[in-house]
Parts: sequence; structure tokens; C-alpha cells
Amino acid sequence: MTKEFNEATRQITIHEEDPVVKCSPGTEYPPEFKTGGCTSFVSTGVTLVRTWQTSNEDHVAWPTDTWRSTDGAAHAVNVRYYTELNGSAER
Repeated sequence: MTKEFNEATRQITIHEEDPVVKCSPGTEYPPEFKTGGCTSFVSTGVTLVRTWQTSNEDHVAWPTDTWRSTDGAAHAVNVRYYTELNGSAER
């Protein structure tokens, strides 16, 4: 993970790369470690490259996701995003 702060624009950029893994042996989801069906994780050949940027002194933030093959093969990626907004305001 890398973090950068631009003093002139007051913008923060965070960059991370996260390999996507799967349960081994087996394909169950969610993986069940208690029954011994999943004893380890192995690479899927895909990595998520995510960059977060902020503006307005951290009042606005947006992510950019890129999915990359790490094994040179074509991959179908099915992604579900869940967004939750939490906040508070002083009165």
C-alpha cells in the first residue's frame, strides 16, 4: 500500500493491490474451516488494484478499481459492491 499527500491540492491518494484467493481444496462459499473443507487459500490468478482519492480536504472520496490477471489467462469476475454511509453532524 502506498499513500501520498499533495500539499498544494490537499489531496490524499491511497493505492493498494490485493490478490484474490479461493478456498482449497473445494469450492464452497463461504469457506468452512471447521469441517475441514477448506484447509488453505490459493491464488485465483486475479488481483484487485484499488486507488482511493480525496478532494475538498477529505470531504469527497472516490475509489477506482481495476481487476488484473496475474497468470496471463482471461478471467470472468463477478463482483458485488456494498456501500454504507455513516456520518454525524454537529449542531
